[in-house]
Amino acid sequence: MSDDETIAYYDEILHARQLNEAMCWTVVESVDGPITLETVAERLGGSSSGIEELPWDAAYQDDDQHVAHLVKVGPAVGVIEINGYQGSHMLEYLSEGGRAHSAFWNINALSSLGCAALGHLLDVRGTAPHGPHRHGRRRSGRGTRPPLRSESR
Repeated sequence: MSDDETIAYYDEILHARQLNEAMCWTVVESVDGPITLETVAERLGGSSSGIEELPWDAAYQDDDQHVAHLVKVGPAVGVIEINGYQGSHMLEYLSEGGRAHSAFWNINALSSLGCAALGHLLDVRGTAPHGPHRHGRRRSGRGTRPPLRSESR
């Protein structure tokens, strides 16, 4: 995808989906080379076999499913969640073997900005959904994560 196509793609997303109201944007990078869409989907609790390329509207026809839009950007993977925050909540998992950065906001003026590296949360600032400021923590186990329906572009 060319730079102009990438810019046009994200411009359409921001304007068509009212992302100024509620969104989580996460970027995942590996220190060992490119990371795959499948790896990111699995770290979010999804299945690599569940990745489907769908139009935006089709991704939201099943209200019971969490949807994450995955896009390969060079060696990194971008994750966009409309009215969701799983990426910001899962930074430790997403950063295993690399780095993850996330920005979240919603219509209730809750927001967070966070980063993690090599499975360790380095910092999260903001008003939600993590509670008070936290840093230097590592998740002890994967636990149960909500089902995820992924979309790639």
